[in-house]
Amino acid sequence: MEEVIKVIEEFVPKEYAAWLAFYGEPDDSIFRQKVADVMHFAAPDEDVYLGFSRPPDIGEASLLRMKETLARVVPRVLFQVKRYTHPELGELYRAYLSGKFTYSASKYSSILYLARTGSEIRIVSVDGRCISCAGRGSIGEEPCAECGATGWTHAGGRKLTTFGELMEVRKVRPPANPANLTEYESE
Repeated sequence: MEEVIKVIEEFVPKEYAAWLAFYGEPDDSIFRQKVADVMHFAAPDEDVYLGFSRPPDIGEASLLRMKETLARVVPRVLFQVKRYTHPELGELYRAYLSGKFTYSASKYSSILYLARTGSEIRIVSVDGRCISCAGRGSIGEEPCAECGATGWTHAGGRKLTTFGELMEVRKVRPPANPANLTEYESE
């Protein structure tokens, strides 16, 4: 568990630097290097998508609009990590993180799934909070069809349909969002 938390603690500042470059760096080569630094954390054979794509020669007008967003970018917060025994991957870790913007800094926004690939712990899959149901798993009284009532949608990497047996939960920092806090405190 400590190794996984260390990987995430190394990942978060590199990801933050890449988002700052995404929204504010006019030099595409600098931006691409920041993205490469982040993609080092992704398992190379799992097609993990972390959201970094922009045209190589971004125009001045686009960059000015993007710089307005730059002020709202914050480093993500790690809330908790759950360890499972997965039938194929062995130890599988679900890391619950906040979003990269100020408005999503206090609530669950994504889940990074990590596992050992070769000699390193890498991100093998990513889920994002379901936009249709705002992560609640239901719309009114009906289960959300978009996320299958889980509150999460697959964003990239290996499509995980089962996690295996829950072996350990490590709480790192409680989310301020009341719904997420209830879940956080339940395990």
